[in-house]
Order: sequence, then structure tokens, then C-alpha cells
Amino acid sequence: MTPGRVDQAAQLLDARGLEPPEPMVRVLAVLALLVPRARICMLIEREPGPLYPILAERGFAFRTEARADMLYEVTIWHAHESGRVPAPTPPGHATCSEPCHSSWPPR
Repeated sequence: MTPGRVDQAAQLLDARGLEPPEPMVRVLAVLALLVPRARICMLIEREPGPLYPILAERGFAFRTEARADMLYEVTIWHAHESGRVPAPTPPGHATCSEPCHSSWPPR
């Protein structure tokens, strides 16, 4: 891993319990370090609607899923990687948060 860069296939950003604007501040900080072919998986208790236009403006694509546990799972990646759009997670399979290697930032 390159110091100061997020280059694992998937990084979990746990934004549960954080009050606005902290989730947005944290995800934008992580995205500034995201290398090609990597993605961020953010868990949050509310849909981050204000984040979506900022992501588009900065060249990121995203997919948001409302989970059965009342959380939103937002997967974010570089928009130019259109062939690598993550597919929705089938019911009963691992979610984005489960295969991630570690959480960032540490809580």
C-alpha cells in the first residue's frame, strides 16, 4: 500500500453515529486518497443526499442501497471506471462492509 493513499479494493468508512457534516467531511477526505480500481463503502444511518452532487462534480460515481438493518450502504468509485460499476448485493450475500480489509478512519 502506498502511504497516504487508499489502494485496497474496498475500504469501509463507518459513519454511523456521526452528526452532519462529519460524514461528508470524512468521506471527502478518504476520496481524495482513492486510487483507481479502489472503492469506498460508507455505512450511514440516513441517505446522504447532499453528498451526491459533490461526488458527481468531483468525478465519482456511487450506488446507494437501503439495508434491512435501517442503514444506508453507499459504494463510491471513480466515475471513469464505468465498466467496474459494483452490482447490487444479492440478499443473503456479504455486504460491502463485510469483505473490507479495515475501517478508515479509526474510531
